[in-house]
Amino acid sequence: LDTGITQHPDLVGRIVGWKDCVQGKKTIYDDNGHGTHVAGIIAAQSGNQLGIQGTGSGGETAKANQIIDLVVIDAFSKVNEKTEDSATVGDVVKALSYARETGCKIVNLSLGTQAQSQALEQAVTETYESGVTIVCAAGNDGGTTATYPSDYDTTISVINIDASGAKSDRSNY
Repeated sequence: LDTGITQHPDLVGRIVGWKDCVQGKKTIYDDNGHGTHVAGIIAAQSGNQLGIQGTGSGGETAKANQIIDLVVIDAFSKVNEKTEDSATVGDVVKALSYARETGCKIVNLSLGTQAQSQALEQAVTETYESGVTIVCAAGNDGGTTATYPSDYDTTISVINIDASGAKSDRSNY
């Protein structure tokens, strides 16, 4: 659940579903690049001499690379060319509902807010209680301020690390 996705050679065969929960676009796109970046970290094929090996790739053979199916759910919009993409709580709630309806087993949310929201917490709880594992970014402000949804008990909060495997200076914790 992110900014969408582009057709990328490292993700060939991984995308099995697409939904734009904000603008209703029918074709796959990612005008920001963040969604494609995150999808690559998760599912980029290994052994194809392109890019990286995703954390969920299964090994060097073509069959081993077929363990992840991506349902891309875009919950972000851009107000105009000069603004960054943003997601409202309502759009994230709609996207989580779609993930449940589609039968997703894992939802990745590389997004967050420092504002507590009852609607977001309820949607995350409903998603968790439906059997979905929810992985969330802790945030990139380099601090200890709570970020939601990663701070909810029903999520797995992850940080970013540097090339040596240490916590990145930018990562929240």
